[in-house]
Amino acid sequence: MLTAHIARSALTTATLVRLGRATNRTFVLPLLIFFPTGRCNSRCISCDWWKHGGADDLTLDEIRGFADSLPALGTRVVVFSGGEPLLRPEVFEAAQLFRARGLTLHLLTSGVLLERFADRVGQHFTRVCISLDASTDALYERIRGVDALQTVGRGVARLRAAGISVDIGPGEQAARRLNAPFLKRLATGRPWVHAKWAMTLDGKIATGTGESKWITGEAARARVHELRGRMDAIIVGKGTLLADDPLLTARPPGPRPATRVVLTSMAQRMPSSCRLLDALAEAPVLVVTTVPAANGLSAWRARGAEVVTFPPADRGLDVGLILTELGRRGMTNVLVEGGADTLGRFRDAGEIDEVHAFISPKLFGGSAAPSPVGGSGVAHVGDALNLAEWTVERVADDVLIHGTR
Repeated sequence: MLTAHIARSALTTATLVRLGRATNRTFVLPLLIFFPTGRCNSRCISCDWWKHGGADDLTLDEIRGFADSLPALGTRVVVFSGGEPLLRPEVFEAAQLFRARGLTLHLLTSGVLLERFADRVGQHFTRVCISLDASTDALYERIRGVDALQTVGRGVARLRAAGISVDIGPGEQAARRLNAPFLKRLATGRPWVHAKWAMTLDGKIATGTGESKWITGEAARARVHELRGRMDAIIVGKGTLLADDPLLTARPPGPRPATRVVLTSMAQRMPSSCRLLDALAEAPVLVVTTVPAANGLSAWRARGAEVVTFPPADRGLDVGLILTELGRRGMTNVLVEGGADTLGRFRDAGEIDEVHAFISPKLFGGSAAPSPVGGSGVAHVGDALNLAEWTVERVADDVLIHGTR
């Protein structure tokens, strides 16, 4: 079975065909995820599709049917885009299906793969584009204990000797954006941190009495579930656990269940029964706490939750140590959902990489009503976290501001 992401608008072969007519009839297959696109650059619609996608399986028979429809549309080129998972044996089986129908195959990938897979690549692809530069490849290969510069050079030389066109550098900026979470974990050992909140137009995440359901509408909440579906972990503080008793699962489920992480520096008031524990069969639960508080969480351990301890920090828990531990566990994307104190700790630590702010056209008012991000904050405007790239999107009756720093 081959994994393919399907957009929330239920993109089918017929939909892809219609979209393909609006492009230059080049179809992109990143990691066996079908995307129609004109070129491999920042205009590739795979960026938005991936952010809204769920998961499904495609059999080779289904890919064969898709491949059968392309020549009649005038499609001549199919681009495979991705990293090492793209170069599995079953992927080359899919490549053979496209080639058997007279389609030309191009490959957009990272240079470090070429030396190891050059012979197989040369059997199917007539053009190869290396989208990330050698410095990134060197970082990746240094972890593996390999000299990337020699690796890339050998792979390029072997492909060119076989008559394969190799371009180095195209699409690098777009590739870096798409791979930013993975590249951060390679460079720092820590995952990419998404911060999410829903607030009113006057910046409140709850009323003065603590009521928060529901600030945004169903469409916005559905987008949050899609966002959860592509995370490795979902993080909340004890305050959110007590106030909302959340499940923190993606409904419907995403490609993999995210580990649900609760941060608490003290065991007091941690409930012995909650929906997180009741749903342990759906997704694991990890409690991060301090060494002195660990003994007070025996009930959580008995229910099946894992408890990880760190030495107490100035504000209870060290965000850097938490992220390093999650990175050690192989987590690349984590979502911090609140509350305000937890989001503030991550902001104060400089560890928010991407923001998803859902805004409802409501006014709560009230000086006691909380805002989304607490913590120490900044003393000067110039010290604020600025989003370098951002978009504004209407989601039914609400607005989503999404950006990265």
